[in-house]
Amino acid sequence: MRFTGVGIPEAGGSLLPALTPLADYVRDVDPEALPMLDTARGIAEQFAAPSGALAAPAWARLETAEQDALSAVLARLLIRFRSVEPLHLTRSDRDSYCTMSCCNVSRGPSTPTTGSASWPTSTPGAA
Repeated sequence: MRFTGVGIPEAGGSLLPALTPLADYVRDVDPEALPMLDTARGIAEQFAAPSGALAAPAWARLETAEQDALSAVLARLLIRFRSVEPLHLTRSDRDSYCTMSCCNVSRGPSTPTTGSASWPTSTPGAA
């Protein structure tokens, strides 16, 4: 997937609007995942901005290791969500689980945190 928007208001330049409600959910349902989420939020704060146009230069200034760490931790969160779905459903409900896993964690691949270390990004092998 390619990032095709510039200057998208609010969350267009930040993962924090997606990660903040996710943290609230994880705190109640899967507190063991909080350290991963804290890592993601810490890195995301370094390039958060009101728009993609402002966030892109901050993202580019991050060390490749930090970009890769964010990609990896978001991938691990997605894998964890999928693998412990039954646990989440015993501690929450299907609507909450789907909202958090489908609308927040799954956004990782369409953020500037996957693919190459530059913005915009594409999924490896994508045209």
